[in-house]
Amino acid sequence: MLSLAQFSGEESELLVSLPYRVGLYVSYVDDEEGDTDDAREMQSLKSCIQAIAALPQERPFAAAVMKETLRLHFEWKRWNKNPYGQICEDAARAISLLKSKADEETVKSYAAALMEIAETVARANGEFSAFDQEDEDKKDGIFSSILKKVAIKFSGMPPEDAGHPMNISASEDSALSRLSSALRI
Repeated sequence: MLSLAQFSGEESELLVSLPYRVGLYVSYVDDEEGDTDDAREMQSLKSCIQAIAALPQERPFAAAVMKETLRLHFEWKRWNKNPYGQICEDAARAISLLKSKADEETVKSYAAALMEIAETVARANGEFSAFDQEDEDKKDGIFSSILKKVAIKFSGMPPEDAGHPMNISASEDSALSRLSSALRI
């Protein structure tokens, strides 16, 4: 099984930082709604990374990367310095790197995990609006909801059957398209 130990420090940082950075990329591309929207997007980003990390049987390498992304949360501020940066170029480089060392399924699952994070952040405002009306002590419901959606996504079920809200702005949709092209999905 492929592990992060098989990559150089720079390669590993690229693979591990991308989940957080793609979420920021989508969040920052459409920054019109203010602090509430940003907070929802950041909660969505973290919850989605946690959800994918909780699926090691389905996607072992992607889950291991997400666990490392969470473990290195103290680096997020540094990774946040230039969220637009070269995300699409870095994503393409990461996929190329993985193709040189991993089987096709591992490459696809990593790319799918990155897209799920990006799409979850893009939908954050609609996903979390229902939770805003619930008591604060039900925050575990947010994580459970995202975990369920991620598990459905990895199951191969069509998105229309997974009940995803599609409140994605034109700029977010464009960013998702650029990222998808970079990941060759």
